[in-house]
Amino acid sequence: MEEWDSYFRVVYEIYVTIHNSLAAAAYAYFCVPFAAKKRYAIATGVIYFVSISIMFIIPVEISNFVAYGASMIAGIAVLCILDRTRMLQKIFLAVTFFTVRWLTAAVKNCFLVWGHQCSVDLKRYSQSVEYQFMVYLMQSIVDCIVSGLIIFGIVWIIRRAYKYNMENMTIKEFVLMILPSMSGMVGYAMLKMYDHMYWEDKGYDLSEVSGSFNMLSMCYYLASIITIVVMIVFFQSIKEKQEEMRQNELLCSQITSMKQHIGEVERLYSEIRGLRHDMGNHVMILESLYSTGEHTAADEYMTALKNTLISQEYEMKSGNPVTDVILLERRRKAQEKGIEFLCQFHYPQHAHMNVFDVSIILSNALDNAIKAAQVVQKEKGKAIIYIGSYTKNNMYMIEINNSVTGEMEWDRDGLPVSTLNKKEGHGYGLLNMKRVAQKYYGDISAECKDGIFRLNIMMVMTAKEQGN
Repeated sequence: MEEWDSYFRVVYEIYVTIHNSLAAAAYAYFCVPFAAKKRYAIATGVIYFVSISIMFIIPVEISNFVAYGASMIAGIAVLCILDRTRMLQKIFLAVTFFTVRWLTAAVKNCFLVWGHQCSVDLKRYSQSVEYQFMVYLMQSIVDCIVSGLIIFGIVWIIRRAYKYNMENMTIKEFVLMILPSMSGMVGYAMLKMYDHMYWEDKGYDLSEVSGSFNMLSMCYYLASIITIVVMIVFFQSIKEKQEEMRQNELLCSQITSMKQHIGEVERLYSEIRGLRHDMGNHVMILESLYSTGEHTAADEYMTALKNTLISQEYEMKSGNPVTDVILLERRRKAQEKGIEFLCQFHYPQHAHMNVFDVSIILSNALDNAIKAAQVVQKEKGKAIIYIGSYTKNNMYMIEINNSVTGEMEWDRDGLPVSTLNKKEGHGYGLLNMKRVAQKYYGDISAECKDGIFRLNIMMVMTAKEQGN
């Protein structure tokens, strides 16, 4: 009999190790979209596994509930230390995964109780230790498989539902999102406490003798899991609508700015047309002055006319009057802040590209560049912005370089994460540029090296855009 006890013990230890490994892997998998780097999420899972394994190897007088909770806290604490951003979100992740982990285990146990009862009811079970061992072994294997499938399935669903994983949570959002998990966990604890009290009184679990209690418990666990998922989906739909509204507001402001640019172009053209209309009169006046020998007066009149013409001439010649105005305004703004501005931008003359789309890229990219370069200029006394463009075959490329300082945080698309408040419209400039680039079957990319941030926008000029 002692030999069989050792077999049971070995299976139990292997079962616990596999079970904890699956939970740790699911925890790491759950944290991957929310961590700045994948290795941070892996470290979270590793710390969780090490913590729970230590408690298993060196037993302490605490309940499983507390032991797993402590391991969960240790894992998320490591993630918070490695990635000190979005702290409320990380706490939400820990609480949610802790709740889901226990609820999914409870659902699995409800199914296994029925299977165990069917095995125990057989006469062979009470007569053969070998048969008991085989049943225990099969139950352990099935338990690990079902646990893994359920926990990874739920985590996968939550990951897909939680789209805005790189955004901060407000306190109100945190409270709203954490309530379903807390409710599910409290209900789970109450049911388990009631089951345990029944075991102390009667010597067996209520779930083992009452099929209705087992069924109601499973329904509650499933309802709690569904509530958590539905709340996440609902929350993400709200965030999506909020982001859409903010992007629309930003787009409206850009449209207003664009109208001002166009108005500036029309005003300048009107002045040029007026000047051309009066050119005949100017020529007649000059001829009259020279013919009467008023050379000094003629020279003064010529100088004044020349200065007027110079003032009406564009300082930027990109090939499109609208982009000229945008570049001119941004250059003046940069120079006012002591930033060197270099421009080699040329609008694609033979492409039927919408100038409004190009203006969105220029406005957002240069505004971001000026903000970043201004910080460098204040710290080091020198900063630079460069914008250029070129075409190759059917590709149109825009490149914007600017001085930066400090470390940058990057999202999973390889784009910098805005450190400013999105409620004020910050962070949507890159999204708008990306949307415009994708409209022309292109994309944007960015890199930062040696204190220079480089943004590249690629757009494909198809046969229609090229006018072929």
